[in-house]
Amino acid sequence: MSSHHPEFDLEAKRLASTITYMRKMINLIVENRKGQREEIRQAFIDLDYLDSSQRYGSCHRKLA
Repeated sequence: MSSHHPEFDLEAKRLASTITYMRKMINLIVENRKGQREEIRQAFIDLDYLDSSQRYGSCHRKLA
C-alpha cells in the first residue's frame, strides 16, 4: 500500500508540465542563438568586405 500526500498526483502533473515548458523554452533559446550567430558571422563577413574595399579605394587614390 502506497501512502502519499493527497495532492501528490496533482503536483506530479504540474512538475511534468513545468519540465515540458522548460524544455520548449531551452530549445527556443538554442535555436535563436544559432540564428544570431549566423547573423553576426555574416555581419563580420560583410564588414571585412567593406573594409577591404575602402582600403583599396584609399590606396588607389594615393597612386593617382
